Amino acid sequence: MEQIYKDFEKTIKKNVSFRFTPKYSENLELPGVNPRLIIEVVQKVVEALDWEVIYMDDSSLEANTTKSKWSANYAVTISLNHVGRMEVKSVSTGNEMIDFGANSKKVKLFIYAFQDIFGKYDQSALNELQKQVDKEDKMSDYVIPETLPQPVTLKTPNRLIVWIGGLLFSIAAAYLTALISYHGIYIIGIFEIVTAWLAAFCIKKLLKLSNFTDLKSYMQLVAVMTTIIFIGEQFFQYLIFIIDTGYTFMSFFDFMSEKIAAGINYKNLNMGPIGLIVSWGLEIFLLYIFLKILVLQKVVIYMATRVQPEVVDFAKYYFVQGKTEDEVKAELSKMGWNTDLHHQMVWDAFGGITGILQFRRK
Repeated sequence: MEQIYKDFEKTIKKNVSFRFTPKYSENLELPGVNPRLIIEVVQKVVEALDWEVIYMDDSSLEANTTKSKWSANYAVTISLNHVGRMEVKSVSTGNEMIDFGANSKKVKLFIYAFQDIFGKYDQSALNELQKQVDKEDKMSDYVIPETLPQPVTLKTPNRLIVWIGGLLFSIAAAYLTALISYHGIYIIGIFEIVTAWLAAFCIKKLLKLSNFTDLKSYMQLVAVMTTIIFIGEQFFQYLIFIIDTGYTFMSFFDFMSEKIAAGINYKNLNMGPIGLIVSWGLEIFLLYIFLKILVLQKVVIYMATRVQPEVVDFAKYYFVQGKTEDEVKAELSKMGWNTDLHHQMVWDAFGGITGILQFRRK
């Protein structure tokens, strides 16, 4: 960080905040200035402050304020609307509930640095910057290659492989969870994370076998897997109980009724049926959320990486030149990417890259 900004940072009056996710924001009015141009200046400000850009588009930018894993971190988001209002917001990214002024410090520091850097641009400099931005956005320096890397041989996408694999994993996970929880060593939260991580690992393997990338179908699968794991856990607990006790006269529904009536114990405190139902709800919620995040992450990474970057840049170039989807398909076909599957892989790569950028923001 430049010394002028270090010196100003020491003079900033802090605003203390008490809330579940501490945050602080201020607005700047910049009427009549192209938001895309402002974002370009914002990027220069972030670089001057030695922050890390984690996401940027034509009207917003998000940065982390520290690159250290062990230091407190804050996400600063700068966004502009169509009338020239810029919102600068800093949010604590940890689990703290008290902010002793760090967020307000980040916002005020950014605004000071922005006004300093932006103030150095006269109309001529802004016009020159606009030319540079237009050139970058239109990929004017891009050289159309004579050839592209050829598509690897991949199977026709097969949804059945993913669903069968996911369902088999769910049954196995339900049995193992039932076995563990029956013997009283189940820790809520930890086992949901482990189960979701193993499920995501399984999905990663199934992706390569199936070449199937429909996100909607994966989200449906996540909901079904969550249901099977939870209900299967209860049913396998029932079977283990029957085998262990020999109470073959007891039906599954009788077993569940007795289990609910007995409630749940926590450190010698019986929390009753309500406590058990709440714990079930928490278990289902955590499992679904962790599964959704990790599975979605694996799918978007696969989508983004199964097509070479040169091919993505080639297609992007023609899109920014105003070509239609059919025209871009025609250009790709000339380079060997000539099937509907090849074209869909390229479109998926765009979506996967966007998805990865969104994950970086979380």
